[in-house]
Amino acid sequence: MMIFMDGFDYLPVTKFAEKWDNNPGASVVTGVYSKGKAYALTANLNKTLAANQTTFFMSFHLHLGGSYPNTSLFNSYLLFFTDGGTAQLTLCMDTSGHLYFSDKSGSGQQPSVMPGTSASSYVCPLNSWTWVEFKIVINNTTGAVSLYTNATQTINATNVNTRNGTTNNQITAFNFVAGGGGFQIDSFHMWNATSSTGNDPSSLPYGEHVIDTETATSNGSPIQWTPSTGTNASVVSNATNLTTPGTSSNSSATPGQSDSFNCAALSGWAGTIGIVAVNTIDQTTATNVLKHQVTDAGSSVLSGPNITQNSSYLNHQTFFPQNPGGGTPTNWTPTNRNNSQFGYNLVS
Repeated sequence: MMIFMDGFDYLPVTKFAEKWDNNPGASVVTGVYSKGKAYALTANLNKTLAANQTTFFMSFHLHLGGSYPNTSLFNSYLLFFTDGGTAQLTLCMDTSGHLYFSDKSGSGQQPSVMPGTSASSYVCPLNSWTWVEFKIVINNTTGAVSLYTNATQTINATNVNTRNGTTNNQITAFNFVAGGGGFQIDSFHMWNATSSTGNDPSSLPYGEHVIDTETATSNGSPIQWTPSTGTNASVVSNATNLTTPGTSSNSSATPGQSDSFNCAALSGWAGTIGIVAVNTIDQTTATNVLKHQVTDAGSSVLSGPNITQNSSYLNHQTFFPQNPGGGTPTNWTPTNRNNSQFGYNLVS
C-alpha cells in the first residue's frame, strides 16, 4: 500500500517542511524526461513516517552528476533508514557507481558492504537517470534487502542483519543525504507490504513510474466553499499560495460542504496508472476534520480517510488506488482519470 510520494513539482524548497520534516535550502531542477522538477540533493532531506515500518519498499529516479562519490566521510551515503534518529542501515554508492547497502552510518570513511550482501552489479551512469527500487525487511536475523536498477534485480539477500542501530525491528524515518555524487531525485514512492486494491503496490518489482503533477484548471461540481478572491479553482492553483500560504484561500465552516475541480488532462504518457494522489495545503482549527475525494463522470464519489489538522499549513496527501467507476471502483486509465474531478469535503 502506497504511504508517501513526491514528484517535487509544486512545493518550493523553502516550503518543503509542509510535506517533509525540513526546508533543506537546496534547489529543484528539471525533472526526469524533462517533466516537472527534481530535487537536487545538495542538502539533507528528512521524513518522519506516520507509522513505523518493518517491511517497506521505495522507488525513485536517481541522477548522477559528472563524477562518482569519493572516499571522504559521508560522500558515499544516499539514504539513511532510522529508528528514533539512529540508523539501522544505509543505502550507499561506491566510487565506481555501484549501489549497495551498509550497516555503517558514518563511523570511518567509505562505509562497508553489509555482511551477507553484495554491491549491485549495475554501474549507474554519470549525467544520466537510473530507475531504482528496493525492498528492506528490518530484522537482526531474518532481515532482507532486494534492489532493482532499471527493472533488473541486482541485489538480493535474505536472513541478514538489517537492524544495526536499535533493538526495534522497524524504522520511524528516512533521510536523503547530500553525498558526493551530485545526486538528483525524482518520482519518489514509498509503500509497504499491505495489500490494497487496483494497482496499489505491495511487492517488487513495481516498474518505472513517473509522477505527473497537475493542478486545478476550472471549477467542477459541487463548489460550496467561499473563495477569498477569484474562483475556487484559481485559489487552489495560485502559485503564490505555495510560497506564501494563505495569500488566498477557500474556506468553509459548514460540515458537508465540498469543492471539486477539473485538472489538466494527462497527455504524452503510455502504460499503466499506478495510483492517484490528491494533495492539499490546508489549515484548520484543532476541531475541524477534512477529507479528500474523487468524483467520476457519473457523479459517483470515493472519499479518503479523515484528516485532522491544526493551525499550521501542511501538505496532506490521500491515495486513491481506483476510480469511483460509477459505484463499482475500477482501475485508473488515462480516460477515467481525465474525466474525474478531485477535491475535498469538510467533515466536521
